[in-house]
Amino acid sequence: MVEDLRAPALTPISQLPTGVARGVEIVFTDIDDTLTRNGQLEREAYAALWDLHEAGLRVVPVTGRPAGWCDHIARMWPVDGVIGENGALALRYDRRRRRMESLHAVSPEERAQTRARLSALQDRILREVPGAGVASDQPSASKSWTMRSMSTSASGATSSQKSMARSYMR
Repeated sequence: MVEDLRAPALTPISQLPTGVARGVEIVFTDIDDTLTRNGQLEREAYAALWDLHEAGLRVVPVTGRPAGWCDHIARMWPVDGVIGENGALALRYDRRRRRMESLHAVSPEERAQTRARLSALQDRILREVPGAGVASDQPSASKSWTMRSMSTSASGATSSQKSMARSYMR
């Protein structure tokens, strides 16, 4: 017998039994291609965030995006916080005190060590992988590192360089 490993179907809040829907306190949501479409936060999605906020539900987007994006989202969107960099940090903007609060998955010392290792890795990749570059939002990241291809083709790379680049990205 084959086990069905598919995720259970999600039920829209509007279709939940009233007692169950009343028990929902926090909505966690992905951003890319969940709230956004083709990289844009559309009017309807932003309005839905406001509707949830005004209904008293707490909304927390969860994303792989770097800290700079998360800071903006926490300040400007009607949300109660943001989990970013694939869970490495959480930000919450206290609107009354106009102050950002943060929670990090690792200590400041560990973050500094990781940043130094990633910086050295970046330097090596930029030296050894033709066409590699640093993602444009990288300066706003605090715990992750994102590289990008400078061209659509890595035809100038040797097979060993391509293999090395693939192993770095795992």
